[in-house]
Amino acid sequence: MTVLNLLVIALAGLIAYWWASQGAFSSLLHLLCVIAAGAMAFAVWEPVAVRILGMGGISIYAWGLGLLVPFAVFLFIFRLATDKLVPDNLNF
Repeated sequence: MTVLNLLVIALAGLIAYWWASQGAFSSLLHLLCVIAAGAMAFAVWEPVAVRILGMGGISIYAWGLGLLVPFAVFLFIFRLATDKLVPDNLNF
């Protein structure tokens, strides 16, 4: 269990380093996308989880998947839209 905790901490640090190296504006855009995706995922969490509960085999993971899958989908959509709307970020 300690190894998993260390891996999660290392992954979070790697992600923070990646976005810090991309610049402040790019990091801010990603933060806004994550906040919006999280809000949208919370909005659809319960209906999605209830549908997964009725599926059978994966019902023990319903509440986790009911939040994780919509979050990943919304984040992908928001990042794709942001990359299309602001392709060069702040290219002077």
